[in-house]
Amino acid sequence: MLEGLKNLFEVALQIAIAGRAATQTSVEPLKKEWDSEASRIIEKTRSIIDKASKAKPAAHGYWKEEAYMRKYYTRVTCTNCGETYGVGDWTVARFRREIKFCPNCGAEMDLKEGQP
Repeated sequence: MLEGLKNLFEVALQIAIAGRAATQTSVEPLKKEWDSEASRIIEKTRSIIDKASKAKPAAHGYWKEEAYMRKYYTRVTCTNCGETYGVGDWTVARFRREIKFCPNCGAEMDLKEGQP
């Protein structure tokens, strides 16, 4: 990926150099500026990739359905952190389909009931 970025920068630099040459101005200041900016972007990209590779594994869970107040009101509970949310006007199926992550702990709601 980084090599692709570098190649893209090289092509853009050649285009810029060709444009500067057509106007008869020096390309050295442009090349130095471009190299500096390209190096900064490549280092920032490497930093982001390094941080992402060191991130902790994502938590997983599912929304557990619970009847509340004599079955007149339905709520769901995150099986990872135990936080409970009211479903409101939605059905539990729609809540499970729309809300893919727990807002409290960030767990991905991709497990089915009964999975560890």
